[in-house]
Amino acid sequence: MLAQLGAKVSPLVRLREWDMVFGINSDGVSLHTFYATTRRFNPTILLVKDTRGGVFGGFATEEWRAGKHFYGTGESFLFRFGVSRCSCAWESRRAEGWMCSAGAPAAI
Repeated sequence: MLAQLGAKVSPLVRLREWDMVFGINSDGVSLHTFYATTRRFNPTILLVKDTRGGVFGGFATEEWRAGKHFYGTGESFLFRFGVSRCSCAWESRRAEGWMCSAGAPAAI
């Protein structure tokens, strides 16, 4: 899956070695724990597998945090994996921010 995302991120990000820093099996499902565990990491890739086996997520250029305003850059994007492709979008003209969380829910 990460290989499919590679073409959608900058060359510098593509060269990174990725490690899993948070997982619900080891860290639980608390959003507060997610923020605390991922605080020092950016960029990050959030992968979610739903109950039907679908995989979706987001690429975030800044660390995840609670806040009242959107943050991030136009390089942040959402994606979903279909049967044989990855749907991704990056709108470089929109660089004022994409990520927001004013409490428990988070939005990209």
